[in-house]
Amino acid sequence: MRYNKYFNLQKSVMISGVLIVFLAIAPRVDAADVTHGEMQAAIRSADFACKQVINLESGGDNTWVVKCNSGKFRVTRDQDGKFTVSQIE
Repeated sequence: MRYNKYFNLQKSVMISGVLIVFLAIAPRVDAADVTHGEMQAAIRSADFACKQVINLESGGDNTWVVKCNSGKFRVTRDQDGKFTVSQIE
């Protein structure tokens, strides 16, 4: 019985260690990691036309300049993940 408890404890510690290492090296999603599709959806949901994203530039601090086939937009994302869109051109 003693052997089983020791083995289970050792197994739990090993699994916890592996999980901590995995979380430490896992890629993080930041402001630059958005897709053209996400930007297109944000622009369309703000009632602007955008059939195709042509260029996407990160402005830092959850801000992007997005060039669509229909114009140029500034897209920002707040802490809750909500996008705000304003037309530049």
